[in-house]
Amino acid sequence: MSKKSSGRPSAFQSEVGEEYVSIWISKMYFKLPDWELAKKYGCSHAKIRKALSWVNSNFVSIPNKTLLKGAIFSIEERIRKITQLLENELDRETVSTRSVVELNREIREESRDLLKIQNLYKEKYDVEVSGDKSIKAILQAIAEKK
Repeated sequence: MSKKSSGRPSAFQSEVGEEYVSIWISKMYFKLPDWELAKKYGCSHAKIRKALSWVNSNFVSIPNKTLLKGAIFSIEERIRKITQLLENELDRETVSTRSVVELNREIREESRDLLKIQNLYKEKYDVEVSGDKSIKAILQAIAEKK
C-alpha cells in the first residue's frame, strides 16, 4: 500500500500558480503596465486581473525566497531612482541644500535596509561550497543552513 498524502497540494506547485506568481512579480516589482504584461505572457487583461487577485488572496503561500528576491529588487530600484533625483538636483543651477540632504538621507536608509535584506537572503538561501570537501561535509553544510 502506498501512503496517500493528506491535504491539498500546494497551489504554487501547479503550472497555473507559477504563471500567476510570475505575472504578479512582473506587475508589482518590475512595474510593467497591463498591456505589456498581456504581450509578454500572451494572455488577456482578464487573466492578468485574475492572476493579481489570486496571488493577493494566496499571498501567504508565496515562497519566502521569491519575496526576498522581490524586496531586494524593489529596494535596488528605489535607490537607483533616488540617486537619479539627487543627480538631477545637483545638476541644477541653484541647488537646494535641503533636497540634497533629504535625498542623501533616503539613500542611506534604503542602503541600510537593502544590506539587511541581502544578509537575510544570504543567511537563509546561499550555501558556500568549496571544491575540496567531501559530499558528507557538503550535505552537512546544507543541513546546518536550514
